[in-house]
Amino acid sequence: MRGIAASMRSHHLPWTPLLAFFKRDFYAEVAYQWTGTGIGYMFLLVCLSWLVTVTLTVALPAVRILSDQQLPKFCEQMPRITISQGQLSIDKQCPYTVYDGKGNAVVLFVADDKPPNEGHPPIIVSKHAIEIDVPGAGLKTYQLASLVPLKENLKIDVGSMFSSAKRILPWLPVIYLVVGTPIVFSLHVVQMLIYGLAAMFIARLFQCPITYKTGLRLAAVAITPAIVASTAIVVMIFLFFPVRLLHLLILYAPVHSWAIHHPFAIVSTVMAIGYLVFACSSLRTSAVPDRLGNQATRASDS
Repeated sequence: MRGIAASMRSHHLPWTPLLAFFKRDFYAEVAYQWTGTGIGYMFLLVCLSWLVTVTLTVALPAVRILSDQQLPKFCEQMPRITISQGQLSIDKQCPYTVYDGKGNAVVLFVADDKPPNEGHPPIIVSKHAIEIDVPGAGLKTYQLASLVPLKENLKIDVGSMFSSAKRILPWLPVIYLVVGTPIVFSLHVVQMLIYGLAAMFIARLFQCPITYKTGLRLAAVAITPAIVASTAIVVMIFLFFPVRLLHLLILYAPVHSWAIHHPFAIVSTVMAIGYLVFACSSLRTSAVPDRLGNQATRASDS
């Protein structure tokens, strides 16, 4: 970590997330003028990336929920629900209507399976099914027997669940940061260890042999564009509705394929490998000297 800090002062490391996208000589600087293994740099990058991700996907939604004045009123109106052997019952007299904060009917609980013909809320819950009026798609019906196994007894108390959620939500971003940061960092360190070996092999193909420690540094910087791009996508999903909609369409596409539902996992891997080749090829063409000022000796113990 101390070596990385020294490199930050002398080699403009704060610009690494940008320079890693296009600058060949910068990869040569990483190989021949940086010190250490690059793990300290990766830790800083992961912390920053994960902080942005948790802020946008966990902290801000939690703040919105806690500051919403209508949601508590809606949850307080919800009855206690029991689903047993595919049949639903509530602790209120049916028909029972739940309203939003503006007085609009949102959910209607009915005793039988025959909802009213007109003027009903968008969600109708009957004894055996849930009907949702989806704008532009019409009425969608979901049988309770298909949602809850017949052998199970399910009890739902929305009011109590919301009260518990209000106590947990303020701590949720902290939990994600404390637990998620070491997990994400460990995964990228494993990626670095593998790519470091790959960098040694690729550099040898370009007739520029390097040590494993140098390969680790190149791997850390080569992984950077994929991390930056993934963080940028999170930001765009949060800020722009069309991007958010596209993300949902991909995530819930009716295709049973992991690659289709998580395309950026493949794209980021291809990006990292591509930049690793780019990094190793830059060693042959760059005139950047090593820390001792030598341009001819490339297989150093750095």
